[in-house]
Amino acid sequence: MRLFMYPYYRDESQQSIVRAVRIAAAAAAMLAAHSSHGQASASVSLTSEYSARGQSLSDGRASPQLSLSWDGVQGWYAGAFAAPRLTLARRTGVAKMVAFGGYAHRLRSGLSWEAGASSTVFSDLRGYNYNETWLGLASDRLSARLYYAPAYYGYFGRVAYAELNGFHPIGERINLIAHVGVLHGLRGLTAAMRDRIDVRLAVGVDAGPCNVQLAWLGTTTFGSGRAANGFRTPRALAVTATYSF
Repeated sequence: MRLFMYPYYRDESQQSIVRAVRIAAAAAAMLAAHSSHGQASASVSLTSEYSARGQSLSDGRASPQLSLSWDGVQGWYAGAFAAPRLTLARRTGVAKMVAFGGYAHRLRSGLSWEAGASSTVFSDLRGYNYNETWLGLASDRLSARLYYAPAYYGYFGRVAYAELNGFHPIGERINLIAHVGVLHGLRGLTAAMRDRIDVRLAVGVDAGPCNVQLAWLGTTTFGSGRAANGFRTPRALAVTATYSF
């Protein structure tokens, strides 16, 4: 943990938490209003290292998070995510909030396809806000998605991100979980940078509504171009505890 923190960082952190709670409360009300036409769920988490696509957003600090989701009977889904205490652009106390929605359809083969979109906003860093769309394909234990963002983190430019996720049960309550993703720049700053690969390998243990995961996080780059400036790689090990209700 850093030994210094400017006063206005503390004020921003408090404001960020309030904003995140307000947005989460509004999303919860929306999901509750539609629960009679689908299934609503929520979860709270605490992770020792919050990373996204190979980039650390918590700078090695613990990160509390809140997730809300709604699955409709016709295949439509929506949700929200909030992480109130992050570090981005050398600023501490930044809140990240994501609203998303989409449609999923199960085929006779047992596979499912989906399409969706999301909007990600950051408190006090509006220039980093970005929108995304995606297409996905999933089976019972494997899922793949291809994302497209026309202005990733605002100024990074146009990017595509592909990910593959899977799990394998090794007991009634224990799962092996794997994720691999590739971030590729299409236009702007990221087009001149090396592609980035992120990997997450985890062991998850379920105990009723609680889930605990121990994960190994890895990041590397490949291809021609320069390395991303200001890029923070996550710590190698992360522990995440989640309570769902």
